[in-house]
Amino acid sequence: MSTQNVLSELPFVVSIKGMAVSLWEPVTTGVWGTDNEAGRNHADALIEVIRAHDAPPLLGQVVKALGRSGRWSGVEVGFTQRLAEWAVAGYGIAN
Repeated sequence: MSTQNVLSELPFVVSIKGMAVSLWEPVTTGVWGTDNEAGRNHADALIEVIRAHDAPPLLGQVVKALGRSGRWSGVEVGFTQRLAEWAVAGYGIAN
């Protein structure tokens, strides 16, 4: 499966005919807590895809798209917070 097809599986990626065209287009509600939870769920989904396809470079591609979006809502905060938790847990420092 191509990287584009793998990315199109993610809920925050916009795709056309199975091809990713935008790597960071999350839906936001304007409610911080709801958006934060969605961002955390997006991070979990990304980690699952990375593990399932042995594709760590996907993280950099998505984070680059997030940065380029210029947005910093509850979704982005939740997403990056959860990625940080995964990183810390991976080193056995937390949880």
